[in-house]
Amino acid sequence: MKKIISSILALTFILTTTISALGADPTAEQLADLKKYNIFSGDADGNLRLEDSITRAEATKMICTILCYPADAKESSFPDVAPGHWAVGYIETAKNAGIVSGDESGNFRPSDPVTNEEYLKMIVSALGFNPMAEARGGYPAGYVTIAHTYGLTKDMQFEVGVPAKRGDVAVITHRAIDMPIMQQTGFGSQVEYSVMDGKNNTDLLTLRLLGLDPDYKYPVSQETENEENSPDFSKSAYSYADIEIEDLAKKGATYTFTDKKNSKSLTYTVDGSTYVHSAKNTLPLSEIKEGMVVRVLCAKIDNETVKVLGIEIFAD
Repeated sequence: MKKIISSILALTFILTTTISALGADPTAEQLADLKKYNIFSGDADGNLRLEDSITRAEATKMICTILCYPADAKESSFPDVAPGHWAVGYIETAKNAGIVSGDESGNFRPSDPVTNEEYLKMIVSALGFNPMAEARGGYPAGYVTIAHTYGLTKDMQFEVGVPAKRGDVAVITHRAIDMPIMQQTGFGSQVEYSVMDGKNNTDLLTLRLLGLDPDYKYPVSQETENEENSPDFSKSAYSYADIEIEDLAKKGATYTFTDKKNSKSLTYTVDGSTYVHSAKNTLPLSEIKEGMVVRVLCAKIDNETVKVLGIEIFAD
């Protein structure tokens, strides 16, 4: 019997027990840097409104600013962005760079709040990690996984599918300007991409060094820290497994299930604050059903528990 094939991606962040806040407040130093480079500024009264949301147009302007991209386009290819819109140049530039795209109707929705996962997609794309993110599941799973792996969301807990807070965006953006970018280093039949972290015969390239502040000198202590602690994605704890959901249960804000296909010795957990994603549409987590054959992107916590980062549902 032919069944409908659909895919659902559910994402969570692996959180330490010390996290209590929903985000990491930007420090005075981070805010000073963001203001210095004209990435972040207050309203007419000078208020930063760190608890407020940020629009998709505002987020796009920030991305173009950290990349030092010009924003001189006068017309937009999006039907809902008028030629006179204040952000038309930023939006079109980001679109041409492959950083943003429209929705299923072809609209950009510039005045809508940018969600947490949408901003992570923008920032990861700006850093050049699209190939790695696409290889790890694409949008949104791959992009959120890259952001977590490379420390952009370190010590941060926030819901997906909800508007990003300006304070969270400030922290993530500041971390991004000092994160080594990914760059194509092989061409033709030898296409490959490298993280430009100053290792393995690569230069250290960050957005701060590339355009924001080319003469900036990183402190020796930070260079040492980067050398010792920069993440190696090839050794990531994240992996894929094909399972059949059994014993599906909801306990408070957490869903749990076991694997009938291979072993019932492990309990898979999905946090209730995660979202379910199918065909670029956010769906309730309740779309996961008993007996479904799925591919999970997950990280083993101990011999009994696996934290699920993503779920792809298959049916024949």
